[in-house]
Amino acid sequence: MVQPDQSVTPRILRHHAAADVDVERRHDERSASLNKPGRGGVGGGRRKVDLELRLTSSCQPRPTVRSFSVAPASFKDLIADPIGMTRFKVSDCEYNPPDEDSIHPAYVFHMNAIDLEKFVQLYLRNGNWNGTQIVPSHWIEQSLTAYSRLPDGNGLGYFWEAAMGGKLYGVDVGEAAFAFSGGPGHYMVGIPAQNKTVVHALRYNVPGKATLPTERFAQLLELISQL
Repeated sequence: MVQPDQSVTPRILRHHAAADVDVERRHDERSASLNKPGRGGVGGGRRKVDLELRLTSSCQPRPTVRSFSVAPASFKDLIADPIGMTRFKVSDCEYNPPDEDSIHPAYVFHMNAIDLEKFVQLYLRNGNWNGTQIVPSHWIEQSLTAYSRLPDGNGLGYFWEAAMGGKLYGVDVGEAAFAFSGGPGHYMVGIPAQNKTVVHALRYNVPGKATLPTERFAQLLELISQL
C-alpha cells in the first residue's frame, strides 16, 4: 500500500491496477444486470475509457472539480480535433465525483465507435498523426507495456491491456497488440502486426440491451485477425 506521505505516481499506482480493473469489471456486470450504465467504458457504455484519466487525477496534489472541468475541452483541443474526431462534443462529457464504486473522481467521456477507432489509430501510430506528434511516443510505450497480468491472461499497462505471448483474449494477434475493454460489451483493439484496428461499441442507455461477453468478442476478433 502507498503510505500517506509517499508521493503517488502512475508508476506506483499501476501495481494496484489489476485489482482495480477487476473491481471495475464486477461493477460493470452488476450494472448490466440492473440495466444501468457503468461509470465509464468505451463506446457508449463508457466504463474504462475514463480509467486512465481517473488514475492520473489521483496523482495530482489536490484534484478539484475545477481542475477536471477543463479536461474535455483540453482533450478536444489537443487530441480530438487534430485527429479528426468530428463527433466528439465537450457537452457529451460529465464529471463523476468519488462514490461507493470508486474512491477516484472521473470525467466520463461519451464517445462513438468512429471516434474511438481514430483514438486506437493514434496509439497504433505511436502517437503520431500525419507527421504531427500528438501524444509523446514514450508515453505510448509506457502505457502499452504490461506491468502485471490479468486473470484472463492479458497483460496490464496503464489500464490498456497488452498482448502476452502474442495473444489477446486467447487469440493470436501478434506481439505488441493492445486493447481496452469495458462492460457491457465494449472493446477497442490495435493490432500492429496486421495494421488493424477493431472497435465494438454498444449504446449504454438502452434498457435490456444485449451485451457481448469476452468469449464472444474473442471469436469475432479471431475471425477479423484472419482476414
